[in-house]
Amino acid sequence: MKKLYDKKYSNKIFEVLFMLEDVGQRMMNSVKDLSIRELDYAPNPSINSIGVVLVHISSLEYYYQLYTFSNKGFHPKKHKLWTIALEMDKTARQEFKEESIEFYLEIYNNVRSNTLNLFSEVDDEWLENFSINSHKNNYFEWLHVMEHQSQHLGQIYLLKRLYNYQCKTDSI
Repeated sequence: MKKLYDKKYSNKIFEVLFMLEDVGQRMMNSVKDLSIRELDYAPNPSINSIGVVLVHISSLEYYYQLYTFSNKGFHPKKHKLWTIALEMDKTARQEFKEESIEFYLEIYNNVRSNTLNLFSEVDDEWLENFSINSHKNNYFEWLHVMEHQSQHLGQIYLLKRLYNYQCKTDSI
């Protein structure tokens, strides 16, 4: 959270970023020591691994950077891997595996750093703006990003427990 205090943000912007950073810090603390095997674990082939969830979280935040700050979405060719990560389907499960935690955290940290930089250029009034074709303002959109990450943090906790349980029963 130290990154938040390195820049001056308006009050509401700081509040949103504080919540985002809190969830992000809890997520990073929960995954920072995971092995590739733990990151790739999925209880069955239709469930996403922690690695896929991590890149999905980054992808969604990047999408909302484009959407709320530039009124754009992902370009099918330019953002192909981001789109794959966002969709969390079979292709994502094949694409994002056998990577270290450093790989996933580098992606996440780069996206988050850009988020903090973008927010440093706007003020509380910006939160009241609406993106094109949306009935939700930027405040709502970024609370959704935080909520989304928080929900996936619960999924990460569950996958870690399932992995540990399976490892115990496999060794019996």
